[in-house]
Amino acid sequence: MMFLTQRDGLAPLGWLRDEMDRLFECVTPQGDGFVAPLTLHETESAFEARIAVAGADPEKLEIGVEGNVLHVAGEREGMPDDAQRRFTAERFAGHFERALELPAAVAADEVQAHYRDGILTVTLPKAAEARPRRITVQV
Repeated sequence: MMFLTQRDGLAPLGWLRDEMDRLFECVTPQGDGFVAPLTLHETESAFEARIAVAGADPEKLEIGVEGNVLHVAGEREGMPDDAQRRFTAERFAGHFERALELPAAVAADEVQAHYRDGILTVTLPKAAEARPRRITVQV
């Protein structure tokens, strides 16, 4: 996709390249691991990311926020590998990482994470300047 940025006539299509890159990051394994699927919800005061990490040790998950980007990394162990009894393997194991750019700034010191039934839920309160404000008209 390099040609999109090298030709002046196609420079306005740079957004298309960025969207294609984002799409392929979501569906292709990163390294030897897998891509942990996620869902992002937004309310007036926070974002809530739910990430499917069944099989990962919740105490070894690494969660961080840098600016408005959420980073999640961990390791999901596979089944014991017995080559003589193995027929097929559809459950991916190994190291995983996700980086999710949020549409607004978050209050990093107020972020909370909970793990239950294989789902990691990360609640990211919006920074005060990113929250909607209602302004009343003085008469």
